[in-house]
Amino acid sequence: MQLFEFMIKSMRSIWMVVLVMVVFACKEDDPLPLPTLDFTNETAEVGRPVMFDNLTTNADRYEWKFSDGQTSESISPSITFKKPGAVEVVLKAFTKDGQIDSLVRNITVKQRYLTAYAINIYPLKDDGADWDAGEAGDNIYPDIFLQLLVDKDNPSDDEFENALFEGIFNNVKNTSFSRGVGDQGFPDNVILTDESWGLALFDFDGADISNPKGSDFYFMAGVTFNPVQAPTFQVDYGGFISIFFSDGITTLDFYLYFVLK
Repeated sequence: MQLFEFMIKSMRSIWMVVLVMVVFACKEDDPLPLPTLDFTNETAEVGRPVMFDNLTTNADRYEWKFSDGQTSESISPSITFKKPGAVEVVLKAFTKDGQIDSLVRNITVKQRYLTAYAINIYPLKDDGADWDAGEAGDNIYPDIFLQLLVDKDNPSDDEFENALFEGIFNNVKNTSFSRGVGDQGFPDNVILTDESWGLALFDFDGADISNPKGSDFYFMAGVTFNPVQAPTFQVDYGGFISIFFSDGITTLDFYLYFVLK
């Protein structure tokens, strides 16, 4: 009787071992759950880093490919695009057991279009003297010409087309002034590119405002800056950049407003 009970207990132990081995074998052979792919990204614009926030689950590693040729194996990469337009984004996710799934999305890389400017501070005096000394009344105030252009020795014809030339504004006595899209003659197609630009103010001192010459313009103030990398106060549809310059003698402070499209 004791021998019979011992045999029964031994058989139970053997079956338990076999059952455990079968369960573990099944677990090792069963595929892991496929990744659930998803990501979000900030508004993409030329020259500004864009964070791609990876929301994927059940994955061990990742591959990112962008149709402009950039790639990354980071979980959530930061990508900077050099050109505007459509970009295809491919996110590929891999599980530890070698399964692969992918997600494809198209995004649009936008650029900054100038919509307005505001000159907040500029030289009201020419080293303490009136800009048009010897004149009387409002004629003592400057006749301002504004230039916003890429900072190059020899801009191309296209770069001259993609520039802002404003004025001549007669006898400007306001401590600040602004203009924008909707004001007469203000263009709506100036693209603020990711490179050095210059904004300069000149006082017109010529005799014939209808036929100005280069020698008629007297430099008031100016500064170079990158309108994409400059300090930006931004919202989804656009924003403005803030530029402040002072050399101890001359101070120039202004905003450039833009939309992204």
